[in-house]
Amino acid sequence: PSVLSDIEVFHEVAGNAALFAHPDKPDAIASAIVHLAENSHMRHDLALSAYAQYESRSHPEGFSSPLATIFV
Repeated sequence: PSVLSDIEVFHEVAGNAALFAHPDKPDAIASAIVHLAENSHMRHDLALSAYAQYESRSHPEGFSSPLATIFV
């Protein structure tokens, strides 16, 4: 599980597999880290989401399908 900067590109990459915090607000980053550290159910859910994203993007079909829609 990850805490990422709350910027568009990380939302695109991580989707629902991470927590997000404003990169210029240290208190928000710390709060997200603490929240993640104290919530084992959330860590488990984020890990499952991250693995599902990995699976969908690591196979040639999962990677090439989105690209095909861009270039066709």
